[in-house]
Amino acid sequence: ATQLYGVTHVRRIYEKAIEGLGDEDSCQACEAYAQLERKLGEIDRARALLVHGSQFADPRRHPAYWKAWHDFEVGHGNEDTFREMLRVKRSVQVAFSQVTYSAETMIGELGVTSDAEAVAKQLARDQAQGRTPSVHFQAAKTEAGGAGAGQKRKAEEGGASAETDME
Repeated sequence: ATQLYGVTHVRRIYEKAIEGLGDEDSCQACEAYAQLERKLGEIDRARALLVHGSQFADPRRHPAYWKAWHDFEVGHGNEDTFREMLRVKRSVQVAFSQVTYSAETMIGELGVTSDAEAVAKQLARDQAQGRTPSVHFQAAKTEAGGAGAGQKRKAEEGGASAETDME
């Protein structure tokens, strides 16, 4: 794309992609964009992109992103930039661990163990707030002749004898 449209056009494409993508894809787009900038000799731009993309890359889930940044700093950085990368990594780890902790706490507070309990809680919340329930259920009906409409028979009626001859 760089050869067809030129560097400035490709940069705009990457920037729009990073803005429009979700967190998971944004870190990958930032890494690819940083690689392009590195190839063009724009080391500071590449570093800035890696810093920007790091906010989307949980070190526990995206170790490849952090290894790529580590390798970049080893190849192009100095002691200060390497320390800055480590500082950013620690702060991102803390941020993601707080998000994980908050999510686990919220799940623990709910104490929901089944779909039926979740629906019951939602219905109770809706009724308490005076709203029309957001979930509607209809009781199942069993008509004669349908499933469960059969009758049990005694063993004598089925042609089998309750007594057997033992010799």
